[in-house]
Amino acid sequence: MRSALVLKALLVSAVLIIATAGPAAAGSRSIRDAQGDAAPRWDMTQVKLTNSAHIAGRAVVVNLRPGTGYFAVRFGQPGNPDDIFTASSRIRADGTLRNKLHIFGELVDHDIACNVTASWNFTADVVRVSFPRSCLQGLHGPLKMQAGLGPLPRLHSQDHSRRVRVLQR
Repeated sequence: MRSALVLKALLVSAVLIIATAGPAAAGSRSIRDAQGDAAPRWDMTQVKLTNSAHIAGRAVVVNLRPGTGYFAVRFGQPGNPDDIFTASSRIRADGTLRNKLHIFGELVDHDIACNVTASWNFTADVVRVSFPRSCLQGLHGPLKMQAGLGPLPRLHSQDHSRRVRVLQR
């Protein structure tokens, strides 16, 4: 009888731990973006933002096509709205990429040395950008994150996802 009670308590505890730790342990958020709010080649329909050992963004696009373009993940700490980081990938007409990590704020505006990787997959209509969190020493905890995709040089015609809070894994 006593062992059955202990077993039941352990099972209830395990369920509670799993149920409450799920989103916090996930370190990523997937969000739907409205279809039709941008030209098809720039129209993101689903975005996944990751806040773990790598900070990353992935977007599924209606009809991603070759040509010049820009994909970026913008993020910052909820308690410090003054500094905004951008991990971005610019694709040139010849298909080469220029990837970088940048910080912009009240007192700063410069690139950060970091190995930013990106891919533009025109067959799967998916674009990605990622970099190791270790490039940003001292950046810990949840991030406010958003993705943007669009043509160059007209950044105002980008499609932007909504800004979401992503817990750190």
